[in-house]
Amino acid sequence: MLTAFAFLAAWSPAQAACATTYAPAEIESRLAAAEAAYVALDVDAFRAAAEEARLLLPCLAGALAPSVAARVHRVEGLRLYAGGDEAGARLSLLAARIADPSYRFPDELLDPAHALRVAYEAMPGVEGKLSPVPSPRHGTLVLDGLESRQRPGDHATVFQVLDEARAPLSTTYLRPGDPLPDYARRPPSQVPLLVGAGVAVLGAGVLYGLAWSAHDAALDPADTTLDAAGLDALQAQALAFTVASGGALALGVGLGVGGVLPEIRR
Repeated sequence: MLTAFAFLAAWSPAQAACATTYAPAEIESRLAAAEAAYVALDVDAFRAAAEEARLLLPCLAGALAPSVAARVHRVEGLRLYAGGDEAGARLSLLAARIADPSYRFPDELLDPAHALRVAYEAMPGVEGKLSPVPSPRHGTLVLDGLESRQRPGDHATVFQVLDEARAPLSTTYLRPGDPLPDYARRPPSQVPLLVGAGVAVLGAGVLYGLAWSAHDAALDPADTTLDAAGLDALQAQALAFTVASGGALALGVGLGVGGVLPEIRR
């Protein structure tokens, strides 16, 4: 079985579709086996079960609940700690603490005086630094079992991209600094461009009206007080307003095209 999983591990979900998908309950069974082996001090069995759980993750057929995501983080933390990566273990355990703050390690799994348990219980149960990530073009993002577009910056996360039917398109275990998985992303909102286009076109109309007003005033036969200097000033105003109106109209058209084109390409 591990040989097949090792082959799967050579490919990321973005590189090749999984030949088989697994229900969240199947990964839970591996996590439970890993915990039982850890309690029994069966190092080989623990490593095998933890590795199987890790390799099943990209091929999940459903979204993880927060409690299961936390369990993934806890077992991954134990796996990393057993492998000598204490810093990585803390990143995973902090994620577990935040995803399921009510959980406490049983004494048989981690002794109360164990350094990892002491560190875990001292960790905050609330999110720290978060940063927004792009929305998928279709479907939703689920991070550690919750719909969110806010990626944690100080701990690991189980990052799932779900389609409209909430079937995972990809499931990735991300540590801080890891690149996001490749997924179709929604273009930035075009609303500001369309609003700007409307304002620019409206401004063009106002400026054109002012140009005509100045033009009419320059040609008004009833105005006997208008001298040559005043006529030149009105004509200059009409020309300036006309040029400004043309510029505003061009800006409005450009913004409108920029706002509509991405929607056409979807």
